[in-house]
Amino acid sequence: SPKVDKDPTSPSLGYYRRKDRKIFINKAIKDMYQKSGKGQTSQIHKTLAHELGHWIDFETKISQALESMSHKYPDVWIPIHKELKILSHKVSPFNPEADVKYTDYRYSDVELMGTFFDAFFSEPQLARQLAPKMFGQTIIILNKNPHLKA
Repeated sequence: SPKVDKDPTSPSLGYYRRKDRKIFINKAIKDMYQKSGKGQTSQIHKTLAHELGHWIDFETKISQALESMSHKYPDVWIPIHKELKILSHKVSPFNPEADVKYTDYRYSDVELMGTFFDAFFSEPQLARQLAPKMFGQTIIILNKNPHLKA
């Protein structure tokens, strides 16, 4: 299972580093938690869920399968990718025309998976509603990998 460390130098709220199998959380998250008196923890939970999603993706290779599917089975991949984009906008809204590089980053399969797992853990009804195909496949994948359920 992944380890969670604090990285005060990270420009983002968190990230998953595959080579170490560690989730890094920016010091700002810890400060936010301490200042809120534990009452305002949604951003902390969302960040951890997102980064945990990257770990699950790494362990199960979901985003690699999506990438492979895009070439072999576009009729399957296109609806799933569309679902993930819609969910991504709902979970963390942004203007895709404002910054091409940021949009490419947000629409990458790896980042779409992180955002999907953010919703999967934080707002499962929303994930099921907006990404039903991916939600169903995720349940199947998690059932095939019981070590991820612990």
